[in-house]
Amino acid sequence: MVSGFNADAQVIPADIVDWKAVAAGTQQIYVRELPGPANSLGHYKFDLPHGDGIYLHDTPRKELFAQDQRDLSHGCVRLEDAERLARFLLGKDPPAPAAPEENVLLPKPVPITISYLDSHAQMELAALR
Repeated sequence: MVSGFNADAQVIPADIVDWKAVAAGTQQIYVRELPGPANSLGHYKFDLPHGDGIYLHDTPRKELFAQDQRDLSHGCVRLEDAERLARFLLGKDPPAPAAPEENVLLPKPVPITISYLDSHAQMELAALR
């Protein structure tokens, strides 16, 4: 658990959390999964500078892309080939990480537009084809 999702967030020991306040909704906690081979974000996470907590990320579970229902992330966008996107954004192969978690800045900003279509919108688009 951490004090927030910002870069200077502090780790909060579980024994000092008021769990009754969390359950009542009067105290908020933030949970961050540490990097590693089983991390649900995979090897890459691409933060977006909008402050809404939505980001693009890799996944160790590539088999999920074969499913028809793909709304399995919680507000974030799971990428099928995150390493390829990293190469495109950096203009070169991504550097090998020097630490378990490392921030790499892009050489220049890249505009990203995300269109989210729910199943109803997808059916409407299919009917137009």
